[in-house]
Amino acid sequence: MRINPFKIAAASLLAAAIVVTPLHSRAEDSTKTPASADETAPAKEKKKGTAFTGEMMAVDTNAMTFTVSNLVLHVTSSTAFKKGSQPAKFADAVVGQPTRGTYLKNAANGQLEAVQVHLNSKAGNKGKGGAKKKKETSGGDGATNGVSIGN
Repeated sequence: MRINPFKIAAASLLAAAIVVTPLHSRAEDSTKTPASADETAPAKEKKKGTAFTGEMMAVDTNAMTFTVSNLVLHVTSSTAFKKGSQPAKFADAVVGQPTRGTYLKNAANGQLEAVQVHLNSKAGNKGKGGAKKKKETSGGDGATNGVSIGN
């Protein structure tokens, strides 16, 4: 049995190509991964904050603070106020009105800074519809049987 040197050389080159190809492709991926991660990083940075809900207990326009549910929240230039679906101002805040929103804790001074404030909004109501109505069943004659079905 004769061993053909060309077959041995071809098999060696094929084996070397198979071993080197995955290493080469991984090297390309590692250089692209950090660049793509940097491109998407700014899109992931969103300021959500911690939610609060309650009645407006106090408003101090001189100190630019208000109190909701025993939280003293500071108003900054980036605080967004809304009344219903319309933009509002800090001056629109009135003691006793239902209020909800979000805040962040300032790492430098420990103050709670309001991010979003929704004035005149009831707890749990996010501006969607009103109360659900009960449905009544009726017989074939159009009279109600006094049985209500619904949520």
